Amino acid sequence: MYLIWFVLFWMIGMAVTSYTALVVMIILNFGIPITRRLEKMGLLKPNPIIKSYRLTILVLSAVFLLVGVLVHRFAPTGGFAGLVCGSIVILFFGAGKTGVNSNNMSDYIEVNRRHFQKNDEEIVAAILK
Repeated sequence: MYLIWFVLFWMIGMAVTSYTALVVMIILNFGIPITRRLEKMGLLKPNPIIKSYRLTILVLSAVFLLVGVLVHRFAPTGGFAGLVCGSIVILFFGAGKTGVNSNNMSDYIEVNRRHFQKNDEEIVAAILK
């Protein structure tokens, strides 16, 4: 039975980490530095991008920690170990995807397009510099 709970919570840990901790890492490694660079280059309108990133980091970190605390407190034997192992796997394999790449750029442009002073092509060129 231990193995079943371990595997179940391993998958839960991978899912929770993918949608919380990995997103926080992308914001910290890509979103905030790119936003600051584009602001210095004068390519953004006065905007709340950094403020919204801070709120997102706070909320997602709280969700990640809350899930960990709840699993630790209430899950059957093997649950917390599975959750931790699943989280470690996602963080290990996902860490390389938190920097500048096409997925992060397209998501950044789609979410923040309304704050741009220039067109998308000029923003992409500035990001790639």
